[in-house]
Order: sequence, then structure tokens, then C-alpha cells
Amino acid sequence: MGDKTEHSAVIKRVHAELRAKCLEDGSSDMAVWRRHVSQEAGKAEYAAAMLRQATEVWAERHAAAPELCRLVWTHRAILEYHTEPQLARARAYDDRLAERHGAAPHAWTRCDPAEATRLNFDTPDRMALVS
Repeated sequence: MGDKTEHSAVIKRVHAELRAKCLEDGSSDMAVWRRHVSQEAGKAEYAAAMLRQATEVWAERHAAAPELCRLVWTHRAILEYHTEPQLARARAYDDRLAERHGAAPHAWTRCDPAEATRLNFDTPDRMALVS
């Protein structure tokens, strides 16, 4: 893949195609996304473009203020989401949304502390399951 505009164009094209598929057949965004990731054609190209966007463009753009980088923001958001107050807030929102749309609220289970200790979110580049 060539320059920044080329991989940006790949990402924009794929996102436009996904939006169009949602509108075409009325499928949910998640259904369209699941179909997209299950198809081999174009998946490697999109993944490579997203990797370059994240590691080159976003990192370069925010080199002077790394706290503004999307990767750092995402890492912080994941950590905050998985704290008990934020998780409870997100679950309450999901339940209100389900109720508004006539669906049953989700049967939430508490996180097993033993499982939680297997997660490693030290740094954005090390978000992984520790074995």
C-alpha cells in the first residue's frame, strides 16, 4: 500500500460500502459488519490500511500531544469502561435502550475476578489476554 491517502481511501471506501449495505437491505450495522469480517476478499487490505492509519497517521498527528491520539484515547476508554461505575452506567444505558425498543433487558452477570486478572491492559500496544 502506498501513501497515506491511498490507505485512507481504502478505509473510506469500505466504510461507504458498509453504510450502503445497511441501507440496501435494512440489516443492522452489526449484521453487516459480521458479514464483512467473514469474507476473505478485501479483509487483508482493510486490516493493513487500518493498521497503517493507526500506527502512522494517528501516531504522527499527535506526536506532540500523545494523550490526544486515538489509540491512547481508546485504551483509556477501555480501562474506564471496565471499572465498576462505568460498566454499571453502560449497562443501565443498554437496559434503557432495550426497554425503549420493546426488548427485554440483558441478564447481566458479574465479571469473575479470576478471569479479570487474566486481562492485560498495561499499554495500548499490549492489550491482550494473558495466558
